[in-house]
Amino acid sequence: MVAQLPRPDVSARFDSIAAVFAVDLEQRIVSSTPAADAILGRHPDDDMPCYDVMRTLDPRNAARCRADCTEVVAARRGWTPRDPLCGTRLASTRAP
Repeated sequence: MVAQLPRPDVSARFDSIAAVFAVDLEQRIVSSTPAADAILGRHPDDDMPCYDVMRTLDPRNAARCRADCTEVVAARRGWTPRDPLCGTRLASTRAP
C-alpha cells in the first residue's frame, strides 16, 4: 500500500532569506520567498509561467526554460527531474 501524502498548502510562503520558488505542473510559480520575488522582479500574486520569468532574467535561459521543458515533463510522469535547478542562470552569472 502506498501512502498518499497531503497536498501542500501552496498559499503558504517559504520562511527563508534564500531566493527560492516552486512551480506546479502547469509551470506557474505557486510559492516564492521575498528574496526570489526581488530577484525575479515579480509580485507574489503575478500569474506568470516560470519560463517567461527566467527568460526575462537572462536570454541564455531560453534554451532550457520553455513550455513543457524536460524537467516538468519528467515531473508530470512521476519521475525525478534530472536537474531540479533546471540549469538556469541569472543575468549576473557568467557563462562557464
